[in-house]
Amino acid sequence: PATGPTTSPEGRLIVIPMASIAEKAGHKVLLVDARTLALSPKDVAVILADFKPDAMGFMMTTYMFQDTLEWIRYLKIQCPVPIIVGGYNLRVYPRETLVHPEIDFGVVEHAYFTIPALLTELSCTDPNFDRVPGLVYKKGGDIVVTPHPQLIDFNLFPNPARHLLPNELYAEFTAERRNFTVMVTSLGCPYKCSFCEAGGTIYNSRSPQTVIHEIEECYDKYQIRDIDIFDYNFTAERERVLEICRLICEKGLNISWACRSRVDTVDKELLEIMKKAGCSRIYFGIESGSQDTLKVMRKGISIREIQTILHICRSLGIRTLGFFLIGAPGDTREKVFETIRFAKSLPLDYAQFSKTLAKPLTPLWSDLLNITGKDYWK
Repeated sequence: PATGPTTSPEGRLIVIPMASIAEKAGHKVLLVDARTLALSPKDVAVILADFKPDAMGFMMTTYMFQDTLEWIRYLKIQCPVPIIVGGYNLRVYPRETLVHPEIDFGVVEHAYFTIPALLTELSCTDPNFDRVPGLVYKKGGDIVVTPHPQLIDFNLFPNPARHLLPNELYAEFTAERRNFTVMVTSLGCPYKCSFCEAGGTIYNSRSPQTVIHEIEECYDKYQIRDIDIFDYNFTAERERVLEICRLICEKGLNISWACRSRVDTVDKELLEIMKKAGCSRIYFGIESGSQDTLKVMRKGISIREIQTILHICRSLGIRTLGFFLIGAPGDTREKVFETIRFAKSLPLDYAQFSKTLAKPLTPLWSDLLNITGKDYWK
């Protein structure tokens, strides 16, 4: 589902680990959040002229690809250096992305191994990009994708480079305090909902100690008091959540935080502990008010579970947001209104309705390919 409420999972705050990875490898990094700072391409070009970069990096999503490409085209004319792109789009369409002449390199997997190796090769007089894992690049007239055999350990990632960001400007309409930030404590999701690109992917979580270290850094260094934990399902590992909450209380961290969850991975005992540790908001993927539609979407939850957990949250003073999808396979006009009536009957503080998309690499996308024989996004 949409995993907002106001910040996309592919959004600008999530990409900053790449900056910290480059810094850890000894490189000087400038991070420009043009959207938050209300900068035009011309404004950014002025900043780049002063910084004089050796390379530029951009986040490319499938849905905003053309918009980002326009920025790349303009800025590369103003600052003719190699262009590196990353993001989920590269995992699905690496070669299609590199077809565009403005783009020189793509990071196909996570940046942890790829970026340091790529920047090393770019500094060589005779670079060999075949040595860079998980890279897509142009070699003569061909587009080459190199293998990425290394295993990703999310614990090893450095904390995001928040010192390069205007932290005081970030906000979310459900947030209660400033400064505000987004945090990711796990990758992937063991569940297999038909509409989600993370469904069935390897669940790779940071340890409670690593998570607390990042929270403490946010608290002490950046005066952050409100955190949106942007995991697909923060409560997937009960014992990890319990330990994170215990450490927050033990260290006396006076923070408010939000997370995304499933109604079948929490209960009253866990919610009480989360509330005590500062959890003020939970965003649940509810999707539909029709049990038949939930079954089609392979959601694996029941109407009764949804009602029970939301009432518990209300009783504990935890605000809730429900994500709903409209237009799932089998949805009819009546089922859509059934979902709306169901949403209005729940003790929700917020509801967000999104159209159902056959996102790349989801089961819905595979079904679309099989039925139509055409890949819309490609």
